[in-house]
Amino acid sequence: MSEPMSLQVDTAPLPDPDAEPVGRIRRLSDPKILHWCSTAASIAIVGLIGSGGWVRLSESGLGCPTWPNCTAHAVVAPDQYHALVEFVNRSFITAVGVLIGVTVLAALLQRPRRRDASWLAVGLVVGYVGEAVLGGITVLLKLAPALVASHLILAMLLLVDALVLQRRSRPAGGGVDVVDRSVVWLSTLLIVVMLVGVAVGTVVTGSGPHSGSPGTPRFHLPFGSVAELHAVIGMFLFGLTVALWFVLRTTTAQRPFSSNISLNTFRNLLARSRNPQLQTESAYPTSCALATG
Repeated sequence: MSEPMSLQVDTAPLPDPDAEPVGRIRRLSDPKILHWCSTAASIAIVGLIGSGGWVRLSESGLGCPTWPNCTAHAVVAPDQYHALVEFVNRSFITAVGVLIGVTVLAALLQRPRRRDASWLAVGLVVGYVGEAVLGGITVLLKLAPALVASHLILAMLLLVDALVLQRRSRPAGGGVDVVDRSVVWLSTLLIVVMLVGVAVGTVVTGSGPHSGSPGTPRFHLPFGSVAELHAVIGMFLFGLTVALWFVLRTTTAQRPFSSNISLNTFRNLLARSRNPQLQTESAYPTSCALATG
């Protein structure tokens, strides 16, 4: 009588789907990941704008005289101060690109598909590519003031896109901000005036002494007059901020939301309401300190 045949079953553990590359990508569909990525991207864009301000104030705008290379023969900056400052700014935009890429991937992988997140992600891509290309053109055209101004404004719009995505990607259960219609109208007016202030600020900087590099062209406008106009807009913006703070305190807005928007806006805009004469004498308006070069 023959012995029964024995079957050997392979009991090796199955591979963990989350350990595979596809599994790692699938994790990006978690709304929390999108929120974290958009937060990191927003912070990085703020750093990019700040490094651009450093480039301008240190007159390092042409520290790398060409683009995309730093010099005619090298991508990396030589061991010189102005070249290194400009190269740090270019390296920063590369890091921003990586964070935006991950954020866009997380937005597109959301299930169910979120149309608002997808469009905001597309805006991030368009804004980032435009910012990089415009920065290169600005260098190649030797810091033409209109291009420098456009470079900053586009960076601000890119930041707005990232912040809206960060706000809308909050995990469920984070609460809904309830505000009165008067708050909506007043906030809209404040945003419009703020955008006008930023645009006029770039004109002030383009007319003033800080060109980003010695000998670059300037706007042919009276610096004192445009600086005073910018200061008037800043004082009006400050008044709107105070009005918004009082309205938020007296309406049905949730207390955390009311406190955050009023205090943060108040602090950020306090310096913008400087005396016009002070700004003119200092030859540099407060709100232009972050103008990119």
